[in-house]
Amino acid sequence: MINALSFDLEYWYTAELVCRCVPDEKEDQVIEAVYPLLDLLDEYNTKATFFVLGKLAEKYPELIREISENGHEIGSHSYSHKTLHELGIKNFEYEIEKTNEILRSITGRYPLGFRAPTFSIDNTNKWALDILVKNGYRYDSSIFPVKTNLYGVPGAPVVSYNPSLNDITVHDPDGPII
Repeated sequence: MINALSFDLEYWYTAELVCRCVPDEKEDQVIEAVYPLLDLLDEYNTKATFFVLGKLAEKYPELIREISENGHEIGSHSYSHKTLHELGIKNFEYEIEKTNEILRSITGRYPLGFRAPTFSIDNTNKWALDILVKNGYRYDSSIFPVKTNLYGVPGAPVVSYNPSLNDITVHDPDGPII
């Protein structure tokens, strides 16, 4: 059995559930939260994927470099943590390209994996998959197969699959992205 473990490395106050309710003055708490997690992963000889915001990577390049050098995968979580619905095609592509360059400059590699903020890929913005493929992504971890009050794509497979670029709930064995 293969297991996967991933974390969204973002500022706590960017999460859709709380972003409208945060105080003006806030501490990001990134360092305080990540180092104990890295210690725990190391203690159990466990590797994970960290989907990192480009904005956060700009502020903490040494942290991202250390995570990468410790054998964890660095994926993209966009630049700003705005949903794809907010960004639209042009701004999404800009954020992908910008974050790719930031992460490459820190780790020496372009990310292969992407997770949209608030799991915001659905059939209304399936164009995002084309942009990810164009930018060298091998997989996407944004399609949440259960509907919640914030996100979800009911009917999407609950196992790894290649989403059709026409309907992300349909497996396309020849699809260009997992």
